[in-house]
Formats: sequence, C-alpha cells, structure tokens
Amino acid sequence: MLIEIGELSSFKEGQLKLAVINNKNYAIVKLKGNFYCLRGNCTHNQGPLWEGTIEGNTLICPWHSAQFDIKTGKVLRGPALVDLKILNLKQKDGKLFADVK
Repeated sequence: MLIEIGELSSFKEGQLKLAVINNKNYAIVKLKGNFYCLRGNCTHNQGPLWEGTIEGNTLICPWHSAQFDIKTGKVLRGPALVDLKILNLKQKDGKLFADVK
C-alpha cells in the first residue's frame, strides 16, 4: 500500500524531514537526488532522528551521536545497537510515497 508523504519539491537536498506514517515517525532525506526513509526515532533512546545531522551517507542522532547508514539503516557507531527500519519509496506525479506492507 502506498501512503503519500509529500510533494517532491518540498524536499531539499541533504535536509531531514519528519513524516508520520501509520502513526510512526520516519526521517526522510534526499541525497544526490535519491530519497531515503528511515525509522525516525533512534534505537538507542528514541532520539528524534529528523533533527539529526548528515555527514556523507551517515545520519547522526542529535541526542547521543549514534550513527546510521542512510541507505541501509545499519548502525555504524553506538550507543545504538539495533539497525533502523527503512521503507521503500516511490515517486509518482510529482509526489513521494512510502510503500508500506
């Protein structure tokens, strides 16, 4: 099932944006023209990842600096130990959609 997230034009390169999908927070980011959707709360202490920072392909939690690979959700550096869930995204008619199963 596809859930609309927003207009493609509303996403700026390299900036994180919060999306609430099925009552769960997700961090959306556009990198080099590609869109990524990661679970929005850090697996360490539920920090708001949409308020984090990006260095290259790495998402850094604003609370305790856990690091995650934006493309895969894998933990790169603790204190987090559990990878982030990622959702597949689709583009259609100038809009971005999350593919939830």
